[in-house]
Amino acid sequence: MTPARILETLAAAGVTVTRHGDRLRLKPASGNVPGDVVELARAHKLELLQALPDPEALDAMRAHLLAICRSHLLPERLVAELPDADLIDCELLSPEGLVRWVHVLAENERMREGIAPDGWTQASYCHHCGPVRLWAGAPPHVIGCPWCHVRRTGGTVPRPAITCATCTHQQQQPNTSDAGMHGCAQGHRLYFAFAPHACPDWKTP
Repeated sequence: MTPARILETLAAAGVTVTRHGDRLRLKPASGNVPGDVVELARAHKLELLQALPDPEALDAMRAHLLAICRSHLLPERLVAELPDADLIDCELLSPEGLVRWVHVLAENERMREGIAPDGWTQASYCHHCGPVRLWAGAPPHVIGCPWCHVRRTGGTVPRPAITCATCTHQQQQPNTSDAGMHGCAQGHRLYFAFAPHACPDWKTP
């Protein structure tokens, strides 16, 4: 019987099981824990200990991550309310990996606030987000991008500086040069063809 199946059996009997160091704690929804449930947990104690997170170990990991935040001048809120599942996954990372992961959390938070990572200045077009800032050398057109999650969760997607001359919606005005004023098929105001500006409808061929 797998640990998952054992836990399902215990839950069906109205019993929750938690790990405390090398011990298991069985808690019934009401009354006492049935004898057969106790025997089942005892017979598979080793498997359950391996499958269940250790609260003390999780607390120690959270404390370590908080220390990383303090030493790198990052907001402690990044890890203060992390779910246990994320803390368990952290056990697989090296010390250097933990530091990098906390920095990724900080970078993700800044992105939700509309702040592009350092060096993300290239204008690319995302099929879902429209014009976005990506890293140097990123493809000019992408099906999805790192900003997609920001957009789906209600965050701000910063728009890159673009020009009408590179947009499929440009409409060159009569009697103007290639660098003159261009209109827009999307109804935006006139801009000089090579004047950088932000536009949510910019799209390249």
